[in-house]
Amino acid sequence: MAERRMFSKSVINSARFLRMPQTSRLLYYDLGMAADDDGIVEAFTVLRTTGAAEDDLRVLASRGFVTVLNDDLVSYITDWNTNNQLRKDRHKPSIYAELLVKIADGNQTATDWQPNGNQMATQYSIGKVSIDEGSIVEAKASCPEPETASGPPVISLPLNDGTEYKVFQNQCQEWENLYPAVDVMQQLRNMRGWLDANPAKRKTKRGVKAFINGWLSREQNRGGSLGQQPRKSWAELAREMEAAKHDH
Repeated sequence: MAERRMFSKSVINSARFLRMPQTSRLLYYDLGMAADDDGIVEAFTVLRTTGAAEDDLRVLASRGFVTVLNDDLVSYITDWNTNNQLRKDRHKPSIYAELLVKIADGNQTATDWQPNGNQMATQYSIGKVSIDEGSIVEAKASCPEPETASGPPVISLPLNDGTEYKVFQNQCQEWENLYPAVDVMQQLRNMRGWLDANPAKRKTKRGVKAFINGWLSREQNRGGSLGQQPRKSWAELAREMEAAKHDH
């Protein structure tokens, strides 16, 4: 296995990468250094040896920088071939190559580990000799909507087709874990106000989650907005919203 690893500027200088929390970006570098010649890495080992948080791996997965292949957190770095191009005579096939083949065949073993609360549905097209050549081409990536909701929606965001994207308590709690310095509920209100004021810039059903994560990530990188004020419980927020409805 090669001893040197590279990172493409087209990846690490992209807005998609730079909008992530600093800890998630650092974990990406650690995963890249520990990956084998096919871009597969035992992420659990990296988390333990570096002290990184599993939430940072979830951020990387939700942004499409890694794909978690099994419950042991064996992961594939999706931009591996953009970052690294190895000579064929120096390439050592991964011991986890069969996991990539399962993705290509649509037979990936189900895993309980969920990035950002929802497993990303990512498909890859791998040719007969693509593992040996290290040429893995991403064909499609999407973040499905949550299959189940936790309680009534706490807020909704207007979409470009005239419908509303409902945000539930369990989603907000997950975002609070990912962006601990951010008052998530207040930022969702800010998003609602911005979308109301800019109807031409409203998002699609598929794009709204990326919009929310990008907004919260930027707020996290600015230092957040919580300060020393205690965060209200979700029960208190629900009561306030219910009271506001009756007031109108």
